[in-house]
Amino acid sequence: MAYCVQADITARTPADVIEQLTDDDVSGSINATNLNAAIADADAEIDSYLRGNYDVPLDSPVDGLIKRLSVDLTVYFLYQRRLDLDMPESVENRYNRALEILIEIQEGERSIAIDSGISSSQSFKTNKETSDKLFSSDVWDTYN
Repeated sequence: MAYCVQADITARTPADVIEQLTDDDVSGSINATNLNAAIADADAEIDSYLRGNYDVPLDSPVDGLIKRLSVDLTVYFLYQRRLDLDMPESVENRYNRALEILIEIQEGERSIAIDSGISSSQSFKTNKETSDKLFSSDVWDTYN
């Protein structure tokens, strides 16, 4: 599942800009294939920072911060694919800030809301096995 969709992107970036960045055939509309490829790149970047601390990809609904980061990274990757266009400073700043936030999440300085409320780094492991039990199931059943 993608962390953002076209509507999220056009809510933060004008649709005509997204059209210009994706419409290689000059059809006059946003090319969904090119847009989805940029979204996939952005989500892979996000997952690379979250892996190890969270189970990725994240489940739906996606944290609002992650959605915003996905939008910022997607727009950056769309500009990157159009070498004939200059990257606006604001897009580059949003990209750099998104990476800073991802590093903060990775290092535990920020947290994100996930559906289960528990990240994999908050779980615990044990070296105990079923054979380590002091009492068998038969013993416990006598107390029922």
